[in-house]
Amino acid sequence: MLIGLAACAALLTGLSVSAGEEARTLRVGVVVHEGVEILDFAGPVEVFDAAGHQLVVDGKPLFEVVTVAPKKEPVVAHGNVTIVPGCAVGDKPAFDLIVVPGGETNVLTGDPAFMAWLREASANAQIVMSVCTGAFAFAELGLLDGGEATTYHGALDGLRRAAPKARVLSGRRVVDNGHVVTAGGVSCGIDGALHVVARLGGRKLAQSVADYMEFRWIPEPQLEGSYSDWPTVGGDRLEIWQQLREAHSKRDFPAAERLARELVDLDPDDGAAWFELGWSLIGLKKFDEAIEPLEESAKFQSPRRALALYNLAGVWAGLSVIDGKDVKDAKEKALDALRRAVDAGWDSREFTEKDENLKSLRDEPRFQELLSRMAPRQET
Repeated sequence: MLIGLAACAALLTGLSVSAGEEARTLRVGVVVHEGVEILDFAGPVEVFDAAGHQLVVDGKPLFEVVTVAPKKEPVVAHGNVTIVPGCAVGDKPAFDLIVVPGGETNVLTGDPAFMAWLREASANAQIVMSVCTGAFAFAELGLLDGGEATTYHGALDGLRRAAPKARVLSGRRVVDNGHVVTAGGVSCGIDGALHVVARLGGRKLAQSVADYMEFRWIPEPQLEGSYSDWPTVGGDRLEIWQQLREAHSKRDFPAAERLARELVDLDPDDGAAWFELGWSLIGLKKFDEAIEPLEESAKFQSPRRALALYNLAGVWAGLSVIDGKDVKDAKEKALDALRRAVDAGWDSREFTEKDENLKSLRDEPRFQELLSRMAPRQET
């Protein structure tokens, strides 16, 4: 399987910058309700609030956090802590990002007015994220269908029953399906929020927030390649990145190729844009054309370097078999790209062993030697 995780714009951390066009603050709606788990919502609030203060575009923070409740009255969280929400669903608030924490989630799923608001608001939001059992609200709306998800470890079986069309994963703190992000229990909400910040604001911003919070953030290998470190502050570029993510979520590869080429033309030194161009060409089955942008992406020292090289190995391995005949030169290039990917940090052994795109390499001694350098990972 050739892997592509679309990245959003990367923004400089700790700076006040000019976007060149009118900037817009992303509104983050964090749900609070009776019996909400405190850290489920407080962790993401801290992350997004800190990120908003650390990056200012044209005098405006990147994020603005608002708490929203089913009703316009104080709610009592776990630990007998009273919270006064900023607004209620009856106000029909709209958000760019929505966070649904866990706790007594039946309070939400059993409230028709709240669920009706969540259905409409999530459709108009760029990203919706659940923490812990908040995933059950998404399951109720069918938002998890056809994708992967996770939740609190004690609720995994329940979520599998609630979302039979989703693949519910254990052993994961964060799972990203593009529009829908799910996080595990309690403290995992911090990981999930940092992941979203890294998607939208870049790895450097997320790491800066984690350092400020004195939180030991270890991005999951499955997600780390989706982050870009390049400073991409600007109205035009941010809008293009957002359109690119939407094109990938819809598997609209022609649009994704066009948008990625726009980004490359705007900044040829953007390794993330080169990666997106390569991945879009793979989606269009233009494998020969995908080689150059993947090589360009691999020139930059960023978390997606290993991912670009791994995809490059898959492209060359596919090209090594033409009409059923092995092409030695292409196979050698595939093995070399895989070696470079491993050198750059690619470490997913089980995934690599099962990857059908690398099938032509499995009998090669060098392939087995490279596998031995990857640490075995537990299946989920």
